[in-house]
Order: sequence, then structure tokens, then C-alpha cells
Amino acid sequence: MNKINILPPEVFNLLAAGEVVENAASIIKECVENSLDAGATKIEIHIANAGMDEITIIDNGSGVLETEVEKVFMPHSTSKVSTPSDIGKIATLGFRGEALSSIASVSKITFTTKTKDAPAAMVLTLDAGKIVPKTKAPANNGTTISIKNLFFNMPARKKFLPKTSTQRNKIIDVVDRFLLSHPGIHFILKINDEIHYDCPPAKLINRIEKLYGASIASNMLEIPMKRKDGLTISGYVSNPTASRANKTYQTTFINGRVIQGGIIAKAAGDVYAKYAPKDSYPVIVLNLQLDPTKVDVNVHPRKAEVKFEDEKTVYDFVYAEVDSAYDRHFHKKDIQFKSTISPTTTMRYFSSSSKSEMVEQPDNILNFYENQTSPNQIQPKPANPTQEEMDIETETNILGTIFGTFIVVESGDSFVMIDQHAAAERLAFDKLKKQINDRKIETQPLLSPHLLYLNPIEMTAFTEIIPNLETIGFEVAPFGNNCLRVSAVPILVAQYNVIGEVCNVLLSDLKGIRGQDLTDLVITKVTSICCRASLKAGEVLTQAQIRLFLDQFVDAPIVPTCPHGRPIFIRQTKKQLEKMFKR
Repeated sequence: MNKINILPPEVFNLLAAGEVVENAASIIKECVENSLDAGATKIEIHIANAGMDEITIIDNGSGVLETEVEKVFMPHSTSKVSTPSDIGKIATLGFRGEALSSIASVSKITFTTKTKDAPAAMVLTLDAGKIVPKTKAPANNGTTISIKNLFFNMPARKKFLPKTSTQRNKIIDVVDRFLLSHPGIHFILKINDEIHYDCPPAKLINRIEKLYGASIASNMLEIPMKRKDGLTISGYVSNPTASRANKTYQTTFINGRVIQGGIIAKAAGDVYAKYAPKDSYPVIVLNLQLDPTKVDVNVHPRKAEVKFEDEKTVYDFVYAEVDSAYDRHFHKKDIQFKSTISPTTTMRYFSSSSKSEMVEQPDNILNFYENQTSPNQIQPKPANPTQEEMDIETETNILGTIFGTFIVVESGDSFVMIDQHAAAERLAFDKLKKQINDRKIETQPLLSPHLLYLNPIEMTAFTEIIPNLETIGFEVAPFGNNCLRVSAVPILVAQYNVIGEVCNVLLSDLKGIRGQDLTDLVITKVTSICCRASLKAGEVLTQAQIRLFLDQFVDAPIVPTCPHGRPIFIRQTKKQLEKMFKR
């Protein structure tokens, strides 16, 4: 049996740091929580080199007594828990007493603190957790902690940290959550001596506008404060017009503590799913307050998850209040619709009063072009078509469509049923893919550039794929404050007017677009959305439109499946039909 060692503090602090001090963002989270627990109303955060060179946090909180200062950085020292019963009713953001000792073990710290009654501030300096004799200095009330040379004594940890831009955006994301969870606190964030945020106390909706833009803020539905059975909820959820492609715009709080989604986000998302398309998510900013004895906040290493005593009650309460907000919203909209919608309805593109006359040229039926031949005849295909092509002979009789989905044509001794949407998808996909492969991408400058407002996580992901977007015809550039400016797009994307949707598709897989072969992955996603914008099932076509659509295959021999693998056509010969009818 191996010898069992009792680890000395310098070792177990480094091990603890591996869990608590994940990166600079996690340090800022722990320190800001301490500032909030100290009653601070103004908190400044300064970072240099994404926090690797320096993190300084200045607050105007209550400070630490002179006699207590040295205890701050001792392992498991805390002012928030003293007895076992305290653990079951934690009302503060910090409580374990392990963060500061762990941070001190992997950095060099200067800790300056002053209570309102102290004549001067106490200054404590630590180097890798070792305390240098404390001194006194003039300072304002509150605490300033300056953390330098992070992981200077852990080169292996430092080596495997993400690149600087990723770490910086993780920090911004952490600060964003604090801005939303504590709108009454004045936050300042400086990055390399430049002010990134200076946010005085404000209403929550103003903070949402500050972080997510006016477009999202104007589409948020308020959840007014409601109390029931010891639970209190307040906040905002977006209506379906402000849906997002992922869950990174969902922020939930328990008693002011930022947590990961959980049952609150699930309840809100389940309501939202009744009104929104699949794979779209609401923007959520919700705060739930309840008796601290009814929730366990000590179930996650980084305090990012909680466990409720009665999950069902919490779920039902949140669901009911979010559902009420949507009911109020849609009831209001229904009243407006009744006064503005004409009792007569029309098709999206074509009049239902005439099956043989095209009344409006559709924008997205794959570039229909003028053709003077008989409406029931298909243009000749090139000689020697491949075996895999949808081989329709010259003399072809268009029989029409069935179920608004399948085109039916008679060709020689057989008939062919064509899935109009699957065939249109194949054409759109092959056209863009060919342009990319030939390096002859048709791009279109935008008269009004598309502004893409992102959160820090999305900004990191998108910044990484800008070079890949440029190879397929996008012109994208940073536009300040987590915003990107799209000034040109592939012509197919412009043609179908799906710029925003393409961006949402890319954002729906933040993890995937950071992987290898980014250009191929981006191509797949862009062409996929162009496919979905192609001719839809349910769009009823006239004989002339069917002919013009099928003419597209003259110069684009088609393989038998769409890009997703679904069959495009089914052929039945006269002999097969006779056999089916036992003739």
C-alpha cells in the first residue's frame, strides 16, 4: 500500500486553485461576489492582457477590519458561515472561504481595505500565498484587490489556457451577467486602460438594451413582480420575433445569484416553444427569490447550479407567470390584427383564382427565366446523361402537382413524381458549392449593412470564422461593442433575403464552428439555409412555372437526393403500373 500523505497548504491550495480558479473570468466572478456581499454600490473592474497580467477590482463596500485582514487569505476562512446550520440557509453569494486562498496561491496580490471608522487602509501583499508584512496607506472606504501574474507558478496551466481574445470575452460575459443580476449597482469595466462599460444604476430593461441592443429590448415581455407560496419572480422574456439560435442569451438568477439555466429556463422555454419554431430559443432574464432554506446552492464546484426542495412548485410557478406574459402579449396582438387584416386572403405568390396565369413573379423560385416554348414541354437535356440523373425525355407532358408538393410529369413510357422542395434544395446547394469550388463566388454588396449584435461568447466564435466567411463571399468586420458589420454576402444569400437566418444557423452550433475544417462546415451551414429558402412544399405552381422550374435541370444534371439525403424523384414505368393493377 502506498504511503498516505497529508498535503501541506502550498500543495492543497494549488489543487484547489485547479477547480476554483479556472481562468481570469472565474477570479473576477469570485471577487465581485465578495464586493456585492460587502454591500458595495459601485464596483470597478480593470484587466490587462485578458487578466493574465493584472486584474484589479475596486469597491466601496464595508471593507475588512484591521484585525481580520490576514485571515482573508487563509484556507476556508469566511465571514458568512460559522455553524453547520448556516450551510442550510445561505443568503450570500460567496460562502466557502476557499476562493481567495486559491487565487493567492497562483498569483501576486495586493489587498487594500478600509472600514468607514478606520483612520487608514490596511495593505496586505502576498506572493504565491505567502504574506509580506502588512502596511498602512491612505485610501477610500472599501476594498481594492490587485491580482498580477496569474498562474506564474503553474506554467502547465498557463500553457493550456485559451487565447487572449477568448479569455477577454469570457470576462465580458461574466460582467454582463452581473449587470443583469444587479441593475442597481454601478459597474465600470476597463480593458487595457480603456473603458468598455460605465453603467450607472439603471432599470433592468435599460441594462438589457445596453447589452443586447434596442431591437431585442423592444421585443422583451415584462414578467412583473409576483409573489406566491414563498416564491417571487420578476424579469423579462422575449416574444418569438426576438428568438435566438442558442441559449447564450438566457440569464437566470436565484436570490441574485447567476445560475446555469436549470428549471427556471426550462419552464420559460417550454412556454416559448408553444409559439416559436423548433430550434429557436427565447432571450431570458429572470430572477427568482425564495427562502434560502428551500434551495441548496452548494451542489456545484463553481456555484453555478442549485437544487430546489420542491422543483415542481418552482417549475409550475415560473411556467404560469411566463405563460401569462405571452397571453397578454398575444391577446393584445389579436385585437390589433382584427382591425387591420382584410377578410379576403391570398396565396403567398400566386392568385388562387386562376391556375394558368402567373400573377406575381416569385423572388425565390431559383431564378426563373423567360422561355418561349410550349408550357407543357421540357427543354432537351444534354446528351449522355449520367445514370444518377433525373432523366426526363424531351417529349414530356406536365400533368401538374399533387398535395402542393409533388410535380408529376409523363415521360415516354413512365411517369415521374418530383419533390419540388428537395429538387430546389439540390439546385441551390450545387450552385453555391460550384461557385466556391471554382473560386468564382458571386457576391452582392448590401445597400444597408446588416448589423449582427452578439454576446461575448458568440463574438469569440464568430471572430474565429471571419476568414472562413470571407472565402465564401461574406464581407464581415467588427463594429464595436460586440457587434459585427456584414457589408456583402454571397448572391444566393442576398437573393433569398436570409442574412440574419444564416447568422443564426452559424450561431446555433458555437462549439462546432470552432472545430477543424471550418470552411467546409460554414459552407454546409450557409447552403443549408439557402436550401430552406428555396421553393417550398405547399407553394402551388402553374404549368408555366413548373416548366420554368424543370428547365433549370438542363444545365444542372441532378443527383437523386437532396443535400440532406432525401430522394428527389420517384419513377414508375407503364409496365410497373400495369403489374400493380394486375393487367
